[in-house]
Amino acid sequence: MTRLVLFSTRYPRSVLAGVVALTGLAICGLVDPWTGAPRLRIDPSFEKLLPEDDAGRLEYEALQARFDTGESFIVAVEPPGGVFSLEALGVIAQLEARLREIPEVASVRSIASVPLAGGPEDELLASSLLDEARRGEGPLDRARRAITGDPLYRGVLVSPDGGLAALHVSLEPIGEIELLEADLGRRMEAVARDAAPGWPVWIAGAPFLKAEMNRILNSELASQVPLVLAIMMLVSFAVFRTATGAWLPVATIALALVWTLGAMGWAGRPINIVTSIVPPLILVVGFAYTIHVVAEAQTLARRGRAGAHATGLAAIAFPIALTAVTTAAGFLSLGISAHAAIREFGAFGAAGVMASLLAALTFTPAVLAISPMRLPPAIEAREGRIDRGFEWLGAFSLRHRVPILAVAAALFLGSLAAATRIQVDTRIVENFKGESLVRQSYERLNDRLDGADVLFVGLEGPTPGSLLSPENLREVAALQRWLEARPEVGGTTSIVDYLEASGRAMGGPSPLSAASNRALVAQLLWLADGEAVDPILDRSRQATVVLVRSRATSSREVGDLVAGIEAHLGRGGTRLEGTVTGGSALLTRAIDDVSRDQARSLVVAFALIGVILAFAFRSLRFAALTVLLNALPVAVYFGALGVTGIPLNNATALLGCVVLGIAIDDTLHFVSRHRECARRMTDPRAAAAAALAQVGRPVTWTTAALCLGLLVLTTSDLVSQAQFGALGSATLFFAWGVDVLVTPALCSYLAWRPASGSVVSSVSSVPSVSSSSSGPDGTRASVVPVGWGALAFGPDHPRRDRNVIEQSLRGRSQ
Repeated sequence: MTRLVLFSTRYPRSVLAGVVALTGLAICGLVDPWTGAPRLRIDPSFEKLLPEDDAGRLEYEALQARFDTGESFIVAVEPPGGVFSLEALGVIAQLEARLREIPEVASVRSIASVPLAGGPEDELLASSLLDEARRGEGPLDRARRAITGDPLYRGVLVSPDGGLAALHVSLEPIGEIELLEADLGRRMEAVARDAAPGWPVWIAGAPFLKAEMNRILNSELASQVPLVLAIMMLVSFAVFRTATGAWLPVATIALALVWTLGAMGWAGRPINIVTSIVPPLILVVGFAYTIHVVAEAQTLARRGRAGAHATGLAAIAFPIALTAVTTAAGFLSLGISAHAAIREFGAFGAAGVMASLLAALTFTPAVLAISPMRLPPAIEAREGRIDRGFEWLGAFSLRHRVPILAVAAALFLGSLAAATRIQVDTRIVENFKGESLVRQSYERLNDRLDGADVLFVGLEGPTPGSLLSPENLREVAALQRWLEARPEVGGTTSIVDYLEASGRAMGGPSPLSAASNRALVAQLLWLADGEAVDPILDRSRQATVVLVRSRATSSREVGDLVAGIEAHLGRGGTRLEGTVTGGSALLTRAIDDVSRDQARSLVVAFALIGVILAFAFRSLRFAALTVLLNALPVAVYFGALGVTGIPLNNATALLGCVVLGIAIDDTLHFVSRHRECARRMTDPRAAAAAALAQVGRPVTWTTAALCLGLLVLTTSDLVSQAQFGALGSATLFFAWGVDVLVTPALCSYLAWRPASGSVVSSVSSVPSVSSSSSGPDGTRASVVPVGWGALAFGPDHPRRDRNVIEQSLRGRSQ
């Protein structure tokens, strides 16, 4: 890394040409240069949280293929006077017709057009509700009673009080990208508001959830990234007070972001609901690296050594590279996850960190070589006041080191205890803020209908035609009764309901009665509504699906329901084998797996970082101390989740490893500086105070930038993204508090052995210059320890002393 910086400062124009070429290549990964089509896309599907070979995912895909249960929407309207009027039914019928005109729509079912299931006495009603309304009030009232008493329609197509009508829209087979680009949810909303002006309109369905997630992620990437860059520029200007100091760090991290996103485009990996956090995260993490480079350039300029910027900047390459490697290790620890989205987050997060390091050690030094830093007025006075503040803080930490360490230990143990109360839960609908159409629609439909979410219970008999057996149908009906007794289930629909409706229409026996037989069931099935039956009964009549409408809105509630159904199906004594699946069921399994991966990833992250530090510094004690100090903010983070009730979900589950990788950077700077100071001083307490005075200011500036950058995520319309930003910022601020209070207190108890290759050892080993020897002309010379970065001698020192020291240092470097 040192050679890379030296090369960048000696051949800056060549390096900048390479940067331009690499950036152009990355841009080609984002956009096809020939067609202008974007190569990097956004895929908000929750299914991406699942492994591709997950058994539950394969079951769901097999069920969709077998029963043709494709994507669907619910478009609901609320007529001011209720559904059951000729005017309202006419508008609903018109809306149904206009929805059918959308090219991607396969079918639409509404209360206005479905066939009525029965009539008075022996009369068979084969007409629709709208036809009955046109015949007059009497037929309409009779039809209304039939509709509201029919489980096929009540709570499904119309609310029990008759105030809301729901149109179920099934789509033609369509690819995921085409579905998102079609923006069908908003198009259907526009059609509904045009067909029924003034009526409240609600939209629900998995495609609408995905499309809205896609819209939000696209919008926020376009708004949050510039906002983070603007904040970084303000922080840069506040730190350096020069134009170069303001724009150079921002340009550096912008390059790193383009390189990372370009790599995602070339790899063909879309941005998903997890990796959408990567862009702002790269900006705030990479900012710290370039800040250190620019700060060192300004320090060299202040000391009148601007011409020596090549060697001066090269000196800080190793510590910056080491902090980047430890941060990347935190991301890479997520690679053990079985979920592709989590692995991609870890891989591209680590790639972004290394891209930030590369930009900071090439682009930034090259620009500084061409345009050296200038000193702003009165900056030394301002920095002096800040450094004196950290000197006071260091003295405070050392005076009260025992109670500080006691409080830290108590907080650590208390956080571990609180972490046992963490709930693993993802609220899919509540992930949208309260004013969003998605959340309002789901809340309204869950309140007025049987539920907006659907689980699928697949049932299969031993042979073809098993579902024509009355005995097997009675088992299906018994399962429905058990399901509907559960509080979170609003209602169910199965082939039994359609057969019962056909039986009522014919005035014949029920297919479940003792008098029924396979021939009767086959006849009733022939009379049933084929458009509704085909998606729930296969052609061999061996397998069927029970649709379970649920009001559960969180993965924990869905998980409890799925577990209960699976236990009921597994009790034995039935001829039908059953499975439970559905989008929400798969998401629940994924979130549970993510939480288990979190614990393993943290162990791997701590181990990786410990090994890296032990190898880099050849000190197990150094590695153990650094890792131990960062276990406290990680523990406090998880303890905060347990205390506040914020669940562990797809976003918050990732934050532990990320915080560890980022927070350890500042601790590394302090412990490394303390070791250097302690090797020059005899008192570890004085070394702790000196170390804090030297690193306090840069650590504070980088922490401020990190926290402000993460706080931008709190503006997100997705609750999980906002929680990630708020919790990440708060945890990093707490980690800063640990670094300026707990770390000095703990390090003050540690003494480090003097390094055999230190400046003091080198100089004192020269016979002609020691603390008690004389120079060649008899003049006494003495060697005293100096602070890091301070001049060992000034221009007024005798030339003979300077020659001896310079020769000694030159010999050691060779």
